[in-house]
Amino acid sequence: MDEPDHPGCQQKVLFRADGSSRIGTGHLVRCATLANELAARGTEVHLVCRPSLDLPRWSLERFPGTVHQLGQASSPVPDDGEPVPHADWLETSQRDDASQVQALIDESLDGITLDWIVVDHYGLDARWHRSIRDRCRHLLAIDDLADRFLEVDVLLDQNRDPDVAATDYASIMGDNGRLLAGPNWALLRDEFRAQAGMPSERGSNPRRLLVVMGGSDPRGLTETVVGALDGLNPPLEIVVVLGDERSSDRIQGLAAVGGHTVDVRVAESDMATLMSGVDVAISAAGSTVWELCCMGVPMALIAEEVNQAAVVAQAVQAGAAVQVSSLDGHEIREVLDTMMRDSARLKLMASAGQALVDGKGAGRVCDIMLAE
Repeated sequence: MDEPDHPGCQQKVLFRADGSSRIGTGHLVRCATLANELAARGTEVHLVCRPSLDLPRWSLERFPGTVHQLGQASSPVPDDGEPVPHADWLETSQRDDASQVQALIDESLDGITLDWIVVDHYGLDARWHRSIRDRCRHLLAIDDLADRFLEVDVLLDQNRDPDVAATDYASIMGDNGRLLAGPNWALLRDEFRAQAGMPSERGSNPRRLLVVMGGSDPRGLTETVVGALDGLNPPLEIVVVLGDERSSDRIQGLAAVGGHTVDVRVAESDMATLMSGVDVAISAAGSTVWELCCMGVPMALIAEEVNQAAVVAQAVQAGAAVQVSSLDGHEIREVLDTMMRDSARLKLMASAGQALVDGKGAGRVCDIMLAE
């Protein structure tokens, strides 16, 4: 690789990710987590995203550097070849998106050669990587679908088992790319590493249940789960985390019908502290699973998306979680009731989760990036 054109200066890293109620907030959260670790080590970080009216403000406020927003596409030139499965998430062609990013680098970053460009977007593949290649020394892609060609120096998939990932990406990665796979590389915020293993307030009576279905929850899983808790005895202390407050009143009403007390948190900023005080969690099987593992919280997991299956498989196999195979209210109640009545099992599940995820993944990724 060529030497950077800003010798003696701090490294500069640009992230490309989007978020919306449809896309979710997970891509932006992952990027912000890695960016915070890089910034703490003196790296200048930038985020490039396409604006969305339904994107929660907090999902961009967590990014520690400058946030640049792309404009709307204007007569984009179509890409050569077949579109990727999530092409419509990009809202333009890859060629047009890459051109806009290049123009932004020229106008806002003085046309420098960046040390890294990090891309976390299901709508971008090797065509975008090749288009942007001359604007950076290294490319890193964050992915968990393995459904398109990726031509990068480093590929991070924190959700797949390393052996499974090696097989799944073998035919769609460039020959010289390095694969980082598995929860050992999970991008967790520093607060989780700092609080993992600290004394908690678990074993409470009544039991405390955390319900968290992601930052956007477009399918309304939170309401489904809380509604299913009606009839679960004895009553629980339920903590519900929402990405925005639109469904807060309905959640409060559903919990009250079941005789439970409920604490609704909107855009909770200190998830580690919150997790340290609950006995069990029921969660969508996204990146939150690795946070719960690190904090030693036994889990019941719901996998609604294809890319969540790998997360569930690893957590269940490790003994840190059980899977809720359907959204049937009877099954949800049965799974949670069985878990919460077995204190010995909960302790084993907590230990298994912490053995699987130590919370140091972001630091490990930074070590690799800053050594290049």
